[in-house]
Amino acid sequence: MRGPLITLLLALQGLMPVAAAPADAPAGRDADDVVLRLQPLPATFAGTLPCADCPGIRYSLNLFPDYAYYLRAEYVGKEPLTESDDIGRWTVSSDGRGIVLRGSQDKTLHFLLKDPNRLRKLDIQGREIQSILNYDLAREPGFVGFEPRLQIRGMYRYLADAALLRECVTGRRYAVPARADNLALEQAYLKARREPGEELLVNAEVRIVRQPRMDGTGVEEAVVIERFSSIWPGETCGTPTVDAELTNTYWRLVRLGKDAIASSGEGREPHLRFLPGEDRVQGSTGCNRLIGSYEQTGTRLRFGAVATTRMACPEATSQEQDIVKALEATRRFTIVGSHLELHADDGRFLARFEATHF
Repeated sequence: MRGPLITLLLALQGLMPVAAAPADAPAGRDADDVVLRLQPLPATFAGTLPCADCPGIRYSLNLFPDYAYYLRAEYVGKEPLTESDDIGRWTVSSDGRGIVLRGSQDKTLHFLLKDPNRLRKLDIQGREIQSILNYDLAREPGFVGFEPRLQIRGMYRYLADAALLRECVTGRRYAVPARADNLALEQAYLKARREPGEELLVNAEVRIVRQPRMDGTGVEEAVVIERFSSIWPGETCGTPTVDAELTNTYWRLVRLGKDAIASSGEGREPHLRFLPGEDRVQGSTGCNRLIGSYEQTGTRLRFGAVATTRMACPEATSQEQDIVKALEATRRFTIVGSHLELHADDGRFLARFEATHF
């Protein structure tokens, strides 16, 4: 009872809203202590940390009480100024000593909470970095906001001259003002939707800004669509808070290149299963069974010879060939939540799968 009670007390004090804890946050006293020591939220932690090929990287980290975060990294001494923004969700680490940032750009960062005013950046395994260099971010005296610019994915809908976008990783809902490249997104949505107000998955480069609310009371955050990229009917955000595993997961094909793939029922839908400990993959092209081998090291992924059965499915011949070609071209993969994406060596997007059975 302690965790829910503390959350309720903080909400009553105006320090944080009542929000469900992330799925991977540890339960009990350690998690409560980390959240309490981080108060008050929102808060900004900043500092200049080591850089391999520049004088330093200036980090600005905004932590919010709904477990969202905004992060900006500015590379000191780079001309022109180079900066990178990300947004995502923060959770209490499994050992209850710090926090983990899970971003929209397939990034995970670990920080140790040294004291209420100091976060220490850890290595990619969540271990302390043995160095005399500074890896600490210090709490700013007050909250320092900024406008993140980045590429995001989210569920978009347009109804009654109002547009909303629910960003996939944070779950935050943003108003979408009629500015910049919004018209291209709006037109693509109206063409692709099946019914008014339907949510469709979109990808776009955006800037997150604060603007007066539509009803004229206070301000709200909004996403300005700086460049609309694509819209994917029939797809969802999936489950972004916990990453699926490459192996032991049923991966349903939802997009092949630019084309959405509709499900035709389990057993007849294109899918993959990576078998653990065997380096073998099996699945279906939607018609024929598929079997082959694979090699995976980190985010590198290469398929060996892929074979299919020889059932006659004239309507699926082209799609089947395209699936095999995509697997043959795959050199990298990413998993964000319940989505698996395959990429060529040059970064070209090949296919997207969604985990339906873990």
